[in-house]
Amino acid sequence: FKLTMSGFEVEEIIDLKDSFKNCKVGYVNKVENHPKADKLKVCEVSIGTDILKVVCGAPNVSENQKVVIALPGAKLPTGNIEKTIIRDVESYGMLCSEKDLGFTANSTGIIVLPDSVKVGENIWQSAYKDLDDYVLSVNITPNRGDCLSHLGISRELSALIGRPLKKKVFSYQLVDKSNFLSIEIKSPDLCPRYTAMLINDVTIKESPDNLKIRLFACGMRSINNIVDITNFVMLDRGQPLHAFDYDLIKEKKIIVRNAKDGEVIVTLDGKERVLTENDLVIADPEGPIAIAGVMGGLESEVTDKTKNILLESAYFNPPSIRKTA
Repeated sequence: FKLTMSGFEVEEIIDLKDSFKNCKVGYVNKVENHPKADKLKVCEVSIGTDILKVVCGAPNVSENQKVVIALPGAKLPTGNIEKTIIRDVESYGMLCSEKDLGFTANSTGIIVLPDSVKVGENIWQSAYKDLDDYVLSVNITPNRGDCLSHLGISRELSALIGRPLKKKVFSYQLVDKSNFLSIEIKSPDLCPRYTAMLINDVTIKESPDNLKIRLFACGMRSINNIVDITNFVMLDRGQPLHAFDYDLIKEKKIIVRNAKDGEVIVTLDGKERVLTENDLVIADPEGPIAIAGVMGGLESEVTDKTKNILLESAYFNPPSIRKTA
């Protein structure tokens, strides 16, 4: 109420559990080959009170697993689940991957839960406790870009309710490696400030579940630990970040400049983008590696093979970025 009355309209209060009302912890008693499909399995799954037959095509399904089962009537972020017939075999639900639940952008198989979870429970009771939470959907007016973050809203609430703002203290050790990169800003009117940090010896892997759930709550899907933490910091602090694979940057030089008319970049979504001279790009001496403030390039993407990260934090001219986007 206080937020709405102060100009920050709370449009919706979302119970995260609502999307997973019919998602339970199941136990796979038996797995058999589907009689009419080589790549499908017919699974006998216990949910404590009942034993259900579920057709599953995941490569990692096997007996004696604890899994997430979406029962008929479940309304997942990725679609509704109903009782169906798959190649003449009835299937009472679906064994879920993290992609099915909306937590990640990609997954290779169903979720295999730890032994500590209880069969028959809803998944937020033991498997994903962070889903037992609420989200405020707040409408931010264009003049309050300082509130496009959790910190910004917290600052407003601090003033509204008269409680001190909790300030986070960050501790890290910075090793001076000033020769790891050269930066040239050719378009200072569109980018007055560009900074970068080198982070060595990283391991690219899945994010922990609590980070996946927090991103999911804010409408984002998990990619990997590096991409996820840049998105998390952006949502938390209001400062967009971008991670490059440092070893893929030619001559270890960053050039911030206007694109050339007709210049082409393949972005992270795999699409070829034809640029104009009004677009701002991050480039190395051989060409663009990101569209500034909009999307990174595929050529410098962080992958499972990445070992060294170049972390970008910059200020770009907002009207220019909006037009390019």
